[in-house]
Amino acid sequence: MADMVASPLLRMLSDRLSSLIYNSLAVKNLHLTLAEIQTLVLDAENRSEDDEALRRWLTEVKDAAYEADDVLDEFIINLSSSKFRSLFSPYQWLLRFNLQRKMKDIEGRLDALLKRRMKFQKAVPLVINRDIIPSFESNISIKVPHRETRSFISESEVFGRKEDKNILMDLLLSDSGLKFKIIPVVGMGGLGKTTLAQLIYNDEEVRYMFDKRYWVCVSQNFDVRMIGKALVETKTEASRFLMNTEETVDTIVRDELNGIRFLIVLDDVWNEDQEKWNVLQRWFSMGARGSAVLVTTRSANVAALMGTVDPHPLKPLSDDDGWLLFKNVAFSYKDEENIISRLVEIGKRLVARCNGLPLAIKTLAGLMRFKREESEWLQIKDDDIWNLPEFESSVLPALRLSYNHLPSHLKQCFAYCSIFPQGVTIGKERLIQLWIAEGFIQSSEGSRSLEDIGNDYFMELFRRSFFVEVWRDEYDEIVECQMHYLIHDLARFVASIGCSIMEGNTLHNVPEEVRHSSLVYDSYQQPTTFESLQKAKKLRTLLLFSSNLEKIPGLFLKLRSLRALDLSGSGIQKLSRSVGKLTHLRYLNLSRTYIETLPDSISKLQSLNTLELIECYNLQELPNSICELSNLRHLDIQSCCSLSHMPARIGKLRLLQKLPLFILSNIDGCGYISELEELDLRGKLEIKNLEFVDNVTDAENAKLLNKLNLRTLKLSWSQDTDVSAEMSFEVLEKLMPPQELKVLHIIDYRGTSYPSWMSNSLLQNVAEVYLVNCSCEKLPPLGQLPNLKYLYIKGMLAVETIDNEFYGGDGTIKGFPSLRQLELYDMPNLKEWWNFKSDEPLSLIKTEESSSSKKIEEFICLEFLTIKGCSNLTRLPELPNLKSLALWNCNEELLLSLDQLASLSTLVINEFRKPLHLPPGNLSFLREMTIYDCDDLLAQLVDGMKHLSSLEHLRILYCDALKSLPAGLRHLTSLHKLEIAECRELAYVPDVLDKLSSLEEFIIDGCPMLKSLPDSIRSLTRLEKLVIRRCPDLIKQLHEEGSEEWSKTAHIPRIEKEIEEYLTEEDSHSELHY
Repeated sequence: MADMVASPLLRMLSDRLSSLIYNSLAVKNLHLTLAEIQTLVLDAENRSEDDEALRRWLTEVKDAAYEADDVLDEFIINLSSSKFRSLFSPYQWLLRFNLQRKMKDIEGRLDALLKRRMKFQKAVPLVINRDIIPSFESNISIKVPHRETRSFISESEVFGRKEDKNILMDLLLSDSGLKFKIIPVVGMGGLGKTTLAQLIYNDEEVRYMFDKRYWVCVSQNFDVRMIGKALVETKTEASRFLMNTEETVDTIVRDELNGIRFLIVLDDVWNEDQEKWNVLQRWFSMGARGSAVLVTTRSANVAALMGTVDPHPLKPLSDDDGWLLFKNVAFSYKDEENIISRLVEIGKRLVARCNGLPLAIKTLAGLMRFKREESEWLQIKDDDIWNLPEFESSVLPALRLSYNHLPSHLKQCFAYCSIFPQGVTIGKERLIQLWIAEGFIQSSEGSRSLEDIGNDYFMELFRRSFFVEVWRDEYDEIVECQMHYLIHDLARFVASIGCSIMEGNTLHNVPEEVRHSSLVYDSYQQPTTFESLQKAKKLRTLLLFSSNLEKIPGLFLKLRSLRALDLSGSGIQKLSRSVGKLTHLRYLNLSRTYIETLPDSISKLQSLNTLELIECYNLQELPNSICELSNLRHLDIQSCCSLSHMPARIGKLRLLQKLPLFILSNIDGCGYISELEELDLRGKLEIKNLEFVDNVTDAENAKLLNKLNLRTLKLSWSQDTDVSAEMSFEVLEKLMPPQELKVLHIIDYRGTSYPSWMSNSLLQNVAEVYLVNCSCEKLPPLGQLPNLKYLYIKGMLAVETIDNEFYGGDGTIKGFPSLRQLELYDMPNLKEWWNFKSDEPLSLIKTEESSSSKKIEEFICLEFLTIKGCSNLTRLPELPNLKSLALWNCNEELLLSLDQLASLSTLVINEFRKPLHLPPGNLSFLREMTIYDCDDLLAQLVDGMKHLSSLEHLRILYCDALKSLPAGLRHLTSLHKLEIAECRELAYVPDVLDKLSSLEEFIIDGCPMLKSLPDSIRSLTRLEKLVIRRCPDLIKQLHEEGSEEWSKTAHIPRIEKEIEEYLTEEDSHSELHY
């Protein structure tokens, strides 16, 4: 068990002692004793699972080591205090004397433990598996292989569940006659119920069929309020904050679900309380007909209690499907003929032992992928853990095996994750910082940072499937993860008493031995008491999961051994000065709280590595004393919108790696931009208010070029500044970014030309560029950037022409070789957009010449183009591979360019005000078109639609003055889906629907003037779905059986219509069975 893992702690303590300048006899003796005891500890960790005496012995060793760590901390912190600095100070003499006395006591305890253990050495010979336990003296280093494949659930990564998915999809999408249906999926833990639900939740057809989808991880704590909060998480912060009473929750949730067709997934449900179900069912009844709830549960009773249809029992995987899953993970997609035949045989036996449980198979495969010798495979197959008694087998043997074969340093990192409540999303960076705060990550390699080594630890656990649900950012970097509930159960099992989750109403059960804990209670609860926390004097981690505190409870500030305190989202408004007494603190998270200032006593936290202040909207300033935190590595002040300046001398924080925001000001005593010089910042950096740089040398001294770990740089001036163009240029010229930069933002730049570094090789690795409200008359030569994939340009009011300079001029690389997406916004003076090397603007080139057979060299990868607010631009260049085009509030002549975009498949036309036909050329390539707020344009589409022979999906939205759909609809013979929404004056649909022979779905929403459908709808034999919403007169007629409108649609298999507001009270009761 991880609570019985002591070797990483001893190694960390030994490293700290080695680095101690003061090296007294007691310190030397303790270091020697640690070296002697380490081999015995490694052996005891291997044996302790079956030996109660060894577990007690390891606990005592850990207690002594933790105490030594606290003593060392106090000595180092006090030594940095001014009154202890002088070698001849009586305070320093006293400090050294106390250290020597305490170390001698601890060394005596460890020596006694060493001797006690040595008595049993002959009776129990040492057996240490060096393959899985690193040497105490060796450097711990994990070599990271290539990046894993996509971590989100996709059907290609799921085996044996196709039939189950099809059955559930049929149940979900079929018309059951009920207003809403509840479909339970029942099966034992680890069968893949959640994975199956995710496949359905993310299915394209499901996305299309439901207005909104909700995912709620329920677990054993079935709290109606918490479920309600999860359902309205997209509501405003104020709405969520008000949900403190059952009545408030009920009102907000009913409003959220009212009248929409929703899908709700309730994952891992245990509740068998009928009254709680009744509340949820009242919520569900607010939705539109066809709404559905998918429930995953391990309990047949829950399935019977809640389901409106028979539960779907999920069965274990067959041996064949189990082997496919195992092979997919263990052998990284190798063909079976390329796998050693003996390993195939052993692997299939291992799969058989997993009893068809996908989680067990995947986790075991994650272990075996690192083993290639037959002897290693046989060792796992024959391990005694497969024969564990039932009371320990509740945590699957396959999972236990994977844990047992972790190296010790990963065991403690994994067990630590047990303090996060089940189902909670865990941020990777946050987790790594917590590991660092607890001393779990030690580096002896010098050049590698603790954060990089921590990332290796995380990725190793991920590859072994201990994190089974992972979210990535747009750069495919893992940002957040979760743990499957069985993995979480394993973590809690192996962590034992050392880690715990404390519920708000059970704080009286806090064990004295707990060292890492989270405190969980809902916003409407108050913990009965914090008094029992006084017993937890050894507590080193405290994470708070609540939003109902105005200040930190005094008892929190008496937990003097704390290394990590997380109060994010807790609602506190003020940070007590007493926080300065938590001198061991390495990690403090105050994000999303209401604090306005930090006390000066923050400077006493000399060991602090991480201070998180994300989204502290009320935070007005950082105290100057924060610059005394010499060990600070992460100061995250993202989205602190009230912060007006940086503290003076912030450049003293030489270890600072994360500072995403640097705010310049003319306030006396604030930090200057030159203070960035010595900071080796990583990740993101935004420098605001550059107009306050009045000395170009200060900008040069920021030395951005030397910050090799910087990936995103955002440089901005204030919008209403009167800084000169010359000064703006000189400042930007000196803020030369590093070559490793990936993302560049330049906002409100007042210069008339661009810095030289935008025309050379410095930006070769940049993938995204954002230019907003800049004053230059030309666009920079970004076409020469070989890796640029996304370009966003907005508010460049002085730009009239896009010419050769934009493409890269005379550079060796030009024409945007990698650009996939381009967006142009609010450039009303832009008139010409040239093709590269063209001698004259496109408006003067004859159509025949522009469409010649010359090879197009620019924009060869461009697939997505958005143009909005460019009212004078009349022609697009040739874009050979463009797939999606959105034109908003532009010149109508731009539409004439469509016939030369031979790859275009998706078109959005928005806010075109003057009538115009679509171009007469071939538009047969279009598959999807959206017309938004274009009343006059739409009226002219009679002939223009002749060329849309391949159009499959047409949306007509918010055309408020439109009274009739164009008769040109008759030409859309390939149309599969037609959507009409928010056309408030629409009263007539031409009787040409019989020509739409491929139409499968027809949606009309928010057209109150429409009273009837054309008679030709009877001829739509392929129409499967008709949706009518917020069309009161039409809906009323459709519900009158035998009426003309009813008879027109009687042949359609699936009709959805909102009718609640037109029924009598008696009818409303019967609607539940409609």
